[in-house]
Amino acid sequence: MNRDRSETDKRKGQICEFLDRYLPRFEEIALAIHQRPELGNEEHFASGLLCDELGRHGFEVQRPYAGMETAFRAETGEGEPQVAFLAEYDALPQLGHACGHNLSGTASMAAGLALGQILGPMPGTVVVLGTPDEEGAGGKISMIETGAFKGIDWAMMVHSGTRTRLESRYKAARSFEFVFRGKSAHAATSPEKGINALDALVAFYSAVRSYQTTAREDARMPLIITHGGVRANVVPDFARAEMSVRAEEGDYLDYLVQKIQQLAQSAAEHIGATVEIQEVDRYYREMKTDRRMIDLYRKNLDRLGVAYEAEPNRKCGSTDMGNVSQVVPAIHPSMAITNNPEMAGHTAEFAAASNSESGIRAMLGAAKAMAMTASDLLAAGRVE
Repeated sequence: MNRDRSETDKRKGQICEFLDRYLPRFEEIALAIHQRPELGNEEHFASGLLCDELGRHGFEVQRPYAGMETAFRAETGEGEPQVAFLAEYDALPQLGHACGHNLSGTASMAAGLALGQILGPMPGTVVVLGTPDEEGAGGKISMIETGAFKGIDWAMMVHSGTRTRLESRYKAARSFEFVFRGKSAHAATSPEKGINALDALVAFYSAVRSYQTTAREDARMPLIITHGGVRANVVPDFARAEMSVRAEEGDYLDYLVQKIQQLAQSAAEHIGATVEIQEVDRYYREMKTDRRMIDLYRKNLDRLGVAYEAEPNRKCGSTDMGNVSQVVPAIHPSMAITNNPEMAGHTAEFAAASNSESGIRAMLGAAKAMAMTASDLLAAGRVE
C-alpha cells in the first residue's frame, strides 16, 4: 500500500514538474490561438499549432481525422486502456475566444503531454482528440458517428468558466422549425376567404407559453417568430417560427418535443392551416458525469489546493460533450479564469479573461488535475 502511494506521489510530482517547466510554451500557444480566433471547422491555425507541439513531443498525429479537416487524433503509449483528453479550439463570431477554448484546448493538449512523459511501466494509451466546432454544429457528435471514440475508455476536458465547479448539468437540447401555411386573401375586402397562417402560429405560441407553466423546472422552450407576413393588407399564407427545447434528461426532452408538436398540429387544425415541423441542428444529449472519474478529479484538486464548488451547476446550456458522455465515461468540470464569478460567458469581458494571467493560471491547474486524474485511471485499470 505504501509503495503504491509512493509511486502515485512520484507520478503526480513528475506531472506537475513537467507542466510547470513547459508553462511558458503552453502560454505562448494559448495566447497565439486567442490572437487568431477561428470559427468552427475553420480552425486550421489552432489545430495545426496543437498538433505540431504534440508531434514534437513524440505523439503520433493524424490530421485530418474522422472526416473533418480540423479534427485530429494524437496518441502515445501502447495498448489498453485508453484515456482521451478532448481539445476544443473554435471561437465565436465577432467575439473571438469568449468561451475560453484557447485555454481549455491548450490545457487538454498539455495534460496529454504531461501524462505521456510519465507513462513508463504503466500500460495504456494517452490520446488527445482535437474536436472542432463545439459552438456551431457539434463536432464531437460527428466524431462519435464516424467511430472516433471506439476503444476510448475515459474522456475528459475542463472548460473555462467563471467558477471552479466539479459538475455542470448540461441539458439535452433539440431545435425545430415550424412552418404554418394557410391561404392569402385581401385583409380588408375579403379576409373571410383567407386562412391566416399567422393566427395559427400565434395560437401555437400562446399554447407553448401556457404549457411551459406545467412543465418541469428544468425545462426550457424558447420560441421566436421569424416570419409573420409581408403586408398588413394581405392575409398571411406563410408564418415561420424557431424553437429550442431543453431538459436535464433526454427521455423527458423527447416527451416535451412530442407534446409541443401536438400543440402545433392542434393550432394549425383549429385555424384550418397546415404545419410542417423540421428538426434543425444536432440532438445534443445531456451530460452524464462519471462518478468514479469526478471523485478522482476532486481528490486531485484537493491535492493541488484548488478550491471548488461541489454543488452541481444547473443554470447551464448544452454541449456536445454530453453526447460523448453517453458513449464513454466522461467528465466536464470547469475552472475559473477570472475572480469575478458574476461575469457572463460569451461576452467581450470573458474574451479578455481568456487572454489574462488568471486565465493562464487556471489553464495550468486544469492540465495538472486532468493529467493526475488520468494517471490514477491508468494505474488502476478498467473496472469491468
